[in-house]
Amino acid sequence: MIRLDNTKRSLKAVLSGALIAPPALLLESGDLLLMEDGGVSLLEGGAALLPDVVVAFSEKTTKAFPPSKAGVYMSQINSRSYTTICPAPTNLTVREIDAITIKNNNPLTASATVTYNDNGNEFKLITAEIGQSETLFYTSDSGWRVIDENGDIKK
Repeated sequence: MIRLDNTKRSLKAVLSGALIAPPALLLESGDLLLMEDGGVSLLEGGAALLPDVVVAFSEKTTKAFPPSKAGVYMSQINSRSYTTICPAPTNLTVREIDAITIKNNNPLTASATVTYNDNGNEFKLITAEIGQSETLFYTSDSGWRVIDENGDIKK
């Protein structure tokens, strides 16, 4: 089980490997790209088809059992820097990670690394190769696995 149990703990992810987009989807160098945080970034080259990330979690306050609410956090990761895929919980809240999916939308294989961030100290949970249309999948019951585009567990 992955548990975020204070306001300084979060999950982050990054990709390594070349990421490209099919020519019809490439943005021109100099185009502006809207970032997840609402800011904009000037592209230095073509834009990649970034992997989709979904994190499902349950939260409970330190005063309430069973879990007081469930939630989902969606983002995309890139190969430039670690991206927060599940932010730290609020004060007096424990966030238990139920599932994580990282789907590779790119035609090339990439390595996805997921880390546990404890107040700036990064602890690697997994690094896995995910091919085109494959998904790195985590559940609290089964752990980590790579699923192919047909839903089969990759060997």
